[in-house]
Amino acid sequence: MHCSTNLNKEQANLYQILDKILRANKLYNQNYRIGIEIETKEINAFSNSANLILINSSLYDTFLEDDDALAFIIAHELSHLLLNHGQICAQNNLKIQQIKKQIQELDLLDKNYEKNLLKLKKKLNEIYKNEKNLELSADIEAITLIIKAGYNSKGAIEVIKFLSKLENVYTKKSLHPNCKNRLETIENELNLVDLTELKNRLLQLDLEGKIVGFLHILNDSLADMVQSDETRILYGKDYFYEEIL
Repeated sequence: MHCSTNLNKEQANLYQILDKILRANKLYNQNYRIGIEIETKEINAFSNSANLILINSSLYDTFLEDDDALAFIIAHELSHLLLNHGQICAQNNLKIQQIKKQIQELDLLDKNYEKNLLKLKKKLNEIYKNEKNLELSADIEAITLIIKAGYNSKGAIEVIKFLSKLENVYTKKSLHPNCKNRLETIENELNLVDLTELKNRLLQLDLEGKIVGFLHILNDSLADMVQSDETRILYGKDYFYEEIL
């Protein structure tokens, strides 16, 4: 990892957190830079194709003494780079501009105007949904990165809860998912991480037979019954054959 000289205390702390995340996840193939953006009061962070991660000073100051929260913010932006989201977003932005242009060029007198408008708006909504899914996938990847680096995942919860208190940060046309959705996604990922550790420990047991599958059954009903709203295969398969003598 490239680390600049003459760093101030805040930048040095960010580089230490980034370095810890990179080393724990064996991400040695790229050089990354990180800094604090002080020319805006907007609460945000972003990354670009030059492998530069910037955290706006307002967001950094909020979590100045919480390395777990800073680790999640850094890991989220790092995940965008690792998952090649920059290129995907660039393609989406091009598509958005093209569709908006097509909407402007629609003929109001055309008998199919409403139908064509609805079709184009549907395409726009699909792109917006894709953009929001990119943010959720960055959240999921970030959770894995920070846990491997030894940071407390509660930092992620604190960051999203803080963002949820800000008015007008997430509007209907925002390319970010709402905070409730992000919290649910993170909590689901944390449940999977915890079960993965349990799965690994069970597979290491010295047993006479063998474990053929490990299932995670999600049930949100109020009744005392085993009802699978969703079944996730954490290992192996969801069935087995038994020989009856």
